[in-house]
Amino acid sequence: HSQGGPASLHLYTYYFSCLDSSAAGGGSRMIQSIGSPYQGSPLGGFLAELGQIFDASCGYNHDLTTTGAGNWLNYIPNSSKNQVHFKTTSVKDKWWSWDACSYVTDFFIV
Repeated sequence: HSQGGPASLHLYTYYFSCLDSSAAGGGSRMIQSIGSPYQGSPLGGFLAELGQIFDASCGYNHDLTTTGAGNWLNYIPNSSKNQVHFKTTSVKDKWWSWDACSYVTDFFIV
């Protein structure tokens, strides 16, 4: 879900796909995403490490950390980045309730 934006940008940059035909035709808004962590997320690394402590981990993905995503973005040319149109999302919690995806992650997102 959230990784679809970075995955699409990576595909567009490094592999031939139908997006190349769209670019040649002057298409706009070739890659659109909502809430994709292009610059990584603190949750990407911290919760994986926390899960390992409690033996409840799904693994670790360095590319989703802020450091890993920054390293990846350094190799994406601006011409590719300019093809991305995105919207960000945010959590709008009230002090008495949680409305994000999980009570556990709320402590780290807010």
